[in-house]
Amino acid sequence: MDSRDRPEPGPTEIRVELEYPIQVGGQTVRELVLARPKMRHLRAIESEPGGELERTARAVAELTGLSRRAVDEIDATDVARIGEALAKLVGKVLPTGETS
Repeated sequence: MDSRDRPEPGPTEIRVELEYPIQVGGQTVRELVLARPKMRHLRAIESEPGGELERTARAVAELTGLSRRAVDEIDATDVARIGEALAKLVGKVLPTGETS
């Protein structure tokens, strides 16, 4: 593959400011830092049972290092914004199932 054919690298992390901060271990979390996923993250996310919301929760936990319990406290308004950020990080990485 010629280097000109390779897609531009994506961001290594994305920061999402929470409109509704959460409490984690007695600390207020106002911003999440989502790391660029590695194969182990993608496998964990893909293997999560349940629907899209469960996989999103797993992705947030995997990519931020927060516990699932902490992730469950994120406000629905912030979940939508986090979903957009996740799409930027993993959208080009996860297989779509489409064939050409």
